[in-house]
Amino acid sequence: MIEINLASLIGILFFTLVLLVFSVWIFYNYNEEKDLEELYHIHQCPYCTHIFKTASKKSIQTCPNCNSLLTIEKNTNNAET
Repeated sequence: MIEINLASLIGILFFTLVLLVFSVWIFYNYNEEKDLEELYHIHQCPYCTHIFKTASKKSIQTCPNCNSLLTIEKNTNNAET
């Protein structure tokens, strides 16, 4: 029979539990980030400088702070140098 003292057993169980929690945390955060990036769009109101996020892809949005109508332009991801 394998003999192991109580301190080693508690250490091994604690390490296993921490490793399991960490791996589950990494898995869910990795998947959630991609989903949120595709779902929400972040905009800034030019009148009150309020930053807000929307889930719709409409070309006209309403600022939740000052209720201004904003025209949303499509971002083409072309960086100017």
